[in-house]
Amino acid sequence: MYTEINAGEQQELMQVLDNFPELGKVRQIQRNTKANVNAIYLVDTEQGKYILRKSNPNTTEMQLEFEEAVLRGLEEKQCGFVPRIVETRDQKTLFGKFRLFTFLEGKDAYEWNSRNFLDGEYASRFSFMAKLHSLLADLNVKDLKAPFAILSFLQEFPHELDRQMAIAPEDQFSDILKTDAEFIKQQCGAVKQALLDLSYRDAPKQVIHADIHLGNVLFRDGQVSGLVDFDWVTIESPWWDFAYSFTQNGTRCGEKDGELNPTLFALALQSYCGERELTKEELRLLQLLVKAADIRNLKWVVDTYYEPSLAHLHEKCAHYREHFLNTLKQNEYHLLGVVQ
Repeated sequence: MYTEINAGEQQELMQVLDNFPELGKVRQIQRNTKANVNAIYLVDTEQGKYILRKSNPNTTEMQLEFEEAVLRGLEEKQCGFVPRIVETRDQKTLFGKFRLFTFLEGKDAYEWNSRNFLDGEYASRFSFMAKLHSLLADLNVKDLKAPFAILSFLQEFPHELDRQMAIAPEDQFSDILKTDAEFIKQQCGAVKQALLDLSYRDAPKQVIHADIHLGNVLFRDGQVSGLVDFDWVTIESPWWDFAYSFTQNGTRCGEKDGELNPTLFALALQSYCGERELTKEELRLLQLLVKAADIRNLKWVVDTYYEPSLAHLHEKCAHYREHFLNTLKQNEYHLLGVVQ
């Protein structure tokens, strides 16, 4: 999972780490090979291990400010399952695009879209999510603007897609995407209107992680022991956290690529809700949010493909584009027997 870095990278990172006096002498720096967009490094020092993250080019200051506020709030609650941000010499939490965190022990074997997980680990992710939402419910971040809102996203993404298609290079990825662009935009409008019809604008909102996939959770004895990568935290419905997390691993690959897996949905829901049964309105909302999450996944694919510094991910982007479009093109999302 970790690999050696070259001399040039070593020199750059040592200059960055020199700004964090807590570390002491740095023994070794290795790069995390699982990380797709952010650059993640394991830093071994005489004071222990740390994680150094270089945020991807699309990360905004708003996201970084929100991440800091949430991690500090959880630290005040003495939550040992999240990393602590390490400050620089001048008591800042950022050095350029770099942020340093304390290291969390635990099994870190999965990628964001892994399918080789154990059922117990899969269930633990959603039961942990419920506990996390309870802890985050009263977190005060009123002074900060949320970096993401579903309704705004569904409104703005069609226009972003038009702009990207207008300047996209002539290649197979862009040609296929242009063919499906109108369908994607139509889905944005339909899901947004359906959410408005369900009064989603007035639904309860709170701080959520917004990216609880298997690559961001650590396990010990089959149970979630830690959570990392808070750079997507925002204020939204807790059901958005659930829906987005489900789309990472809850659809089939291969012969039935993109088909939603109702067995995994039921397991996730029971782990999150316990014995409480959802109303038809709640299930309807969840299905809409799953569709919105698939559209968000497509945006991630498009943004990643057209970011020049991430050209090494082009092959993965082509695969993910096909996968999430396959899911989005289902006429109905059958979850727990309830349809649209």
